[in-house]
Amino acid sequence: MNKKRVNTGAICAGIVAVCTATVLVMNMLRNSVFEHLSDVTFAKFTIAATAIGSIALGVLVVYIFHEKKRRCTDAVSVKYLNPDAMDTMSSAAIEEEGADITLYEYSYKGKTYKKKGYRADIKRENIGKIKVMYVNPANHEELYSPEHEKIYVFIGAVVSVFVFLFCAYPQINTLIAFFGNK
Repeated sequence: MNKKRVNTGAICAGIVAVCTATVLVMNMLRNSVFEHLSDVTFAKFTIAATAIGSIALGVLVVYIFHEKKRRCTDAVSVKYLNPDAMDTMSSAAIEEEGADITLYEYSYKGKTYKKKGYRADIKRENIGKIKVMYVNPANHEELYSPEHEKIYVFIGAVVSVFVFLFCAYPQINTLIAFFGNK
């Protein structure tokens, strides 16, 4: 039996789009189509749609990272280089500005690649260290670092909470006012 792979990213993106559209349409048509709904009922519906969309958005962020992990399968040794060797910034500028780039290099199938890294990798103690990352066999420029997995999960959670609070704030205030008056 031939099973097709479910595209979780497309499903999450669709849920985000539908929930966002639902909340936007409900807010635009509040005074005409949805005028029969009480403020509390309207707030509950929009909060529910916002919550579902926010959760799907968080899952989508994590899914994107996991897709990168799935693509990058070949282990390579990555060496962090001295930032003094960078053409774009001096070592003093890196320390003063807390620069968000560093260089590292790796060899894959006989070719050497130099890449920019993440802010967390700029630490002086990383210079000269060799760490294992994974390269995408189809795109030798794409790397996956297991060290960043927790960061992506955290980003997904923060994005979900922020989007939810930002979008649902007016309705949350409506519910607080309603239940505060009882």
